[in-house]
Amino acid sequence: MSDYCKGCAYDVKAKTGETACPFNLLYWHFLDRHRDRFARNPRMANAYRVWERMEKTHRDRVLGDAEAFLRRLDEGDPV
Repeated sequence: MSDYCKGCAYDVKAKTGETACPFNLLYWHFLDRHRDRFARNPRMANAYRVWERMEKTHRDRVLGDAEAFLRRLDEGDPV
């Protein structure tokens, strides 16, 4: 679709860790936080199935990395 990530410092293929793309982390963080609101929506069912198929340790790591990214934003770190 596009190549907006071409010059980005983050690695779009990294799923967790300091170099992981924040959009991926924040997407899953958002879905997890708003599960009560969106889980019953048929259009969101596939995303939640993918999330549930991930190992719990991986989901926890994604959420932890997203929280760390959001903390850095709150602290004014120029991510």
